[in-house]
Amino acid sequence: MRELQSRPWFGVLVAVWALLLLALALVAYGGGDATVREQQDIDAARVSADRAAFEVVTAAGQRSAARVSGFELARKCRISVVRDGVSHLRRITLYTSPGGEADLLRRIAKRLPAEHRAEFHGGRGGPRIVAYVDKFVEVRGASDGAGDGTVEVEVHTGCRPLGDPTADLRTRPTDAERARFEEVFELVGVKPGAPPEWRVESFRCGRDGALRSVRARVATAPDRPLSDAAELAPPDSRVLIGADDLLAYRQGGLAVVAEARGDTLTVTTTVSDC
Repeated sequence: MRELQSRPWFGVLVAVWALLLLALALVAYGGGDATVREQQDIDAARVSADRAAFEVVTAAGQRSAARVSGFELARKCRISVVRDGVSHLRRITLYTSPGGEADLLRRIAKRLPAEHRAEFHGGRGGPRIVAYVDKFVEVRGASDGAGDGTVEVEVHTGCRPLGDPTADLRTRPTDAERARFEEVFELVGVKPGAPPEWRVESFRCGRDGALRSVRARVATAPDRPLSDAAELAPPDSRVLIGADDLLAYRQGGLAVVAEARGDTLTVTTTVSDC
């Protein structure tokens, strides 16, 4: 200690180091681009996340049905010592024939654009994929190994500067979509006693295309097991899952998923012209 105190330059060095740290923090706060390459705000991140979502749905192909969640806040985070950020995600639930989860994930990894560096992994932890849409947007998909035909894919934005993401292109179903849901309700034996609770996820893909995932939730239980409804599905449809509480089928470019839980039925249709 005496040796350090006898050297006046030691105190100067400490002071200079503190000033340097402060300067770096201010630079990071004022311009994240200068210290974190390719850092973008949450709106720009959403563009990448939406692109990843429709690329996953497209890569999954017509041997699966998809349900796409909203653009949700995942967690709060820190971009730098003095700069707060947020991380958002989209969830894509995919349904395929029971036992076909690994083939579905392998197909997605193979069909995603090469620049995403998609990888498929098998093993004791169950099949899974990982891909990267840009430096920060990550795609992770996995099956829990239950063999029920369900695969969960998450698209994470990574930590981004604070801000509110823009709203979806549409928030209400079209008349044609409402009519389609009436057909599904009839198929599963439901007569809603009250208007459904609607949610629409819609975002552009490519130049003129769009992906729309429309959800209707009603507080009415089906009057028959959904496995029975599977036998009544349209003749031009392909039933993927026909369990008592879950029905998933494809009808051309349309994917339909119906899930019964207690006294609630949730129906989701997803269509993409990407």
